[in-house]
Amino acid sequence: MLTALAFLVGTWNCAYSTGGHTSPYTATYAYVMNGNWLRERDVWSGGSVDNLFTYDANRNVFRVAVIKSDRTLQIFEAPASGEDKSYRSVYPDDSASWSFERLSATHFKQHFEQSGNLAVIRFSDDCRKAGS
Repeated sequence: MLTALAFLVGTWNCAYSTGGHTSPYTATYAYVMNGNWLRERDVWSGGSVDNLFTYDANRNVFRVAVIKSDRTLQIFEAPASGEDKSYRSVYPDDSASWSFERLSATHFKQHFEQSGNLAVIRFSDDCRKAGS
């Protein structure tokens, strides 16, 4: 089932947008750990984050571990059906949602929202495959 994400393998040029501000970053996807995980590494001026995607056949869900450079971790899950995914955080809490919209083989968008501490964080990403 992880093969459903194979179109992501390679390098993507992305734009992160929040509050009227846009910043570019590069996302690189590659299979790791004998093809059981898909690793996404996002790199921008001053930082990076790694996301690890896998498929849990027992629960029929995609799971994503978001590993941040500040040593924090979030885990998201989404039902395995369909190309577009709506993830919900399950660790450390359920305060975040993340949607993935595949527009074509070379273009996708993501939307993220997290609430807590009397504030709501929202951002979106627009990504296009490098060389396309």
